[in-house]
Order: sequence, then C-alpha cells, then structure tokens
Amino acid sequence: MSAAGRCSFEIQHDWLQATVHKEEKFWVNLKIKDMPTLYAYVYCHALQEDRSFPTSDECLQACLVEPDVLKVTYVPENFSCICYSSQKQFHPSKQLYSNVLDVTDGGLGLSTDRDGMLYVWETTDGMVRRKFEGHCLELTCARFFPSGLVILSGGLDMSCKIWSVELGECVRSFVGHRGSITGVGFVGVGKQVLSGSKDGTCRLWDVGQNVCIREICKDDSPVTTMEAVYYSHLGRENDPMNGNIFAVGHSSGKFDCYDLQSTTKIAEMRLPYSVGVCEFLDDRKVLVSCEDQVRLYDLSKTDTLLWQCGFTAEVNSLKKWGAGFFAALSNGQVHYVGEHVGSLPDIQLLGPDHEPVYSVRVVDNFVFTSARDGIIRKYEFGNSFENFTIQTV
Repeated sequence: MSAAGRCSFEIQHDWLQATVHKEEKFWVNLKIKDMPTLYAYVYCHALQEDRSFPTSDECLQACLVEPDVLKVTYVPENFSCICYSSQKQFHPSKQLYSNVLDVTDGGLGLSTDRDGMLYVWETTDGMVRRKFEGHCLELTCARFFPSGLVILSGGLDMSCKIWSVELGECVRSFVGHRGSITGVGFVGVGKQVLSGSKDGTCRLWDVGQNVCIREICKDDSPVTTMEAVYYSHLGRENDPMNGNIFAVGHSSGKFDCYDLQSTTKIAEMRLPYSVGVCEFLDDRKVLVSCEDQVRLYDLSKTDTLLWQCGFTAEVNSLKKWGAGFFAALSNGQVHYVGEHVGSLPDIQLLGPDHEPVYSVRVVDNFVFTSARDGIIRKYEFGNSFENFTIQTV
C-alpha cells in the first residue's frame, strides 16, 4: 500500500491566520494505518530564512511553498500534504448555512439559505446582485443554465422553478413530484430540463410548454443524485437529445445511466450503500460516491471497478478539474485527487473548522466552496499547484 493510502493529514484550519498574526504555533495530526496517531505542533512564530518552520516532532517537516500555501511532510515515508487557504471569503446570506452553490465563467455565483432564499452574487467580491424568494421551504439544489443568466432550482417543497437573473423574477414553476427535489439538470441549452426527487422518479420537462414530457425512471427508493451531460461526438446534427447521458443514483445503492434520446438504460451499477453524488470525467468514466468512498466506473464494463479511494468522512460533492477531481467532505476538508490515485501529495483546501463542505465548483483556476458556516470560499491556484499535479505514478 502506498503512503497516500496509509497516511491522512489533518491540519489546523486557520493555520494561515496563526502565521500572519505571529502566534506561537498551530497543530498537525497524522493518522497512519496500524499506528498511533501522530500529534505535533508547527512553531509558526519561528519562520526560518529557507521558509521552513520548526516542528515538535522530527518526523515532520513544514515549510511555506507560497505565502498562503503550506507543505507538511512525514519524513519516514516521504509523504506530503499541501494545504491551500482561501484568498477571499463571501457571506451572501449572512446565515450559518449554505448548502447550494454554482458559479459561471461570466462572473456570477449563486447560493442559498435555510429560508428558501436564493442569492446571486459577483464572484470577484461577493456583492449580492439578486435575491429570489418563491420556494416555501429550503432549497436543495440550484444551477445556472448554460447561458449563465437563468437559474433552475429545486427544493423541499417538491417544486422546481426557473429564475431570470436579468428580470429578477420567477418565470416558470414545475409541479408534479410527490417528494422533495434532490437534483436538477439540463438538456442542451436548456429548452428541456430534468429533475430528480425523493419520490423515486426523474422527470423531463419542456420549458416552453411548462409541462412534464415523461418520467425517465421510476423506483421505490428515493433519488439521491442525478447528472446530465452532453458529448458532441456522440450526438447527431439537429437532434438535441442524442449525445446526452443521464445518470441517477438511489438510496438503495442503485446507480443507472440512460441514453436520453431513447431513455434506454446503458449501464447499471450496484453499490453497497446509498449513492451520494456523481461526476462524469468523460463520456465513459464516471465517479460515484458511497458514504466515505469514491469509485470510478467505466460505463462500457460496469462489472469491473477501475479504482476506489477512501476519505476520512462522507463525500458531499465531486468536481472534475484537470486530470483529477475535488472531493468535499462532511468534516470540513476538501481534497484534490489525481487521475492516478495515490500519485500526488495530499492536496487540501482548508477553511471551515470541521463544518461540512456541501459543494465545490471550479471556473478556470478558481475553486469555490460552500459550507455549513454560510461562507463561500474562493481559492486561486498558480504554478505551484500545476507543479504538484503533474506528478504521475
């Protein structure tokens, strides 16, 4: 087993503040398989000329890679943890809760609060531009349309709504599910939209006619996650449905993929526990979470698991980026995992103090996260991140 599979770092979430304010120390924990947990301190008040810090245990080395990037190495196994702190923090709702997040490449972000309010804000400074109120209960999911100027949301009130950012109002409502909405998605540019629900069904809606076209799947167990993706090389000209793959996970552990044009099932997987979230890496490979595990499947041979990796807490969100993906956890950690599991250092985004991170989104070299503390955190990556992630097995 590699060091990455045996070792797990946990580092004080506000280590950067401790360093900037010249506090005496911050703590580092290292869990090693079949060994006692290593508890140590990094003495941040004693930064050396080579940008290293003294530590309380000779098995650990610590240094600054950049002013806001920390590297801690477990010397006996030469395994490192690279920790990034957020460059900016936004708090659109002013509440201690933010379970939904999406961002566009046009500079807008969205998040929610416990009262069913949806906030649209600028990704540069967090300034709130719109507030949408219409769901009578908490929102569970929301996404920008591909245009970036329209939003599709779903909530505990069993309805889906479409909001115009330009007009500042709700322009469509879809009602018909008999359970809370657990996921939403788009077909093409958004002339048709998808919804998943705890009633066990996924529905395809026509936006123009404001009607349900069909139920794509119907199951006794609630839908826990759904994802619709389009790959142009799979489609045909003037056929908006062809080339769309639709994936849906259930609390029973069922995870199925469909061709949206024919609504035929093209792949099925069975997990031991409730399906958490999913993320497509390409038209054949899909990541699926199950409690604290993430599995990679090939849709052409689902009987064979390509690989799986375990984390220290339940996985709440997955997002592809580069040759790997980010995984947001319920213990406040966000990890970046390379295409070859175990080939990279333990790259973490730090921020919440053991508060669950509910969602992670990526635009260019910026990563945004939302957490239970209500804060949206923005991370920026430069050359140092690229240097870490070009390592391979």
